[in-house]
Amino acid sequence: MSDTLAWADADAACQAAGQQLATVQSAAQNALLTTAAGGNTVWMGGTDAASEGKWMWDNNTPLSYTYWGPSEPNDAGDGEDCMEFYGEGKWNDVPCARARRYVCAVNCLQPLPPPPPPSRLPPPSLPNLVFELTESFDDEAQQRDAVEYNRAENSFVFDGSRSFVR
Repeated sequence: MSDTLAWADADAACQAAGQQLATVQSAAQNALLTTAAGGNTVWMGGTDAASEGKWMWDNNTPLSYTYWGPSEPNDAGDGEDCMEFYGEGKWNDVPCARARRYVCAVNCLQPLPPPPPPSRLPPPSLPNLVFELTESFDDEAQQRDAVEYNRAENSFVFDGSRSFVR
């Protein structure tokens, strides 16, 4: 987001949008956040406000991956309880009242909706093809042989009205 807010206000703004401050679970996600931050220092969803030194994401999950800057987190000056993301993806602990830009993310831990049921219709780019049987047969055995041959060779099905439908 382009506006700057204190950590709690940024967290509330993300939640009001149905999202959360960005959390990072891997180096790949950290690289994505580096791109999303666009070189800005931004708030992340990490805090140790509840218990000093015990960093948690704001959704109450522990950090499983970290990329702290050198000598961080250090709680310098006491009260550095919120996590910022800066430079080339390094993390730092800073006072929560500082104004920072922030990155909201969709909570991917929520279950995705089920996929739609498979369609029984052919793909839209392949229209149904109907072929009328124009050859006359002397008896039903010859007609049945022709239908079987076409079904096996061309994947056509006899629809009972002397038409082949694919």
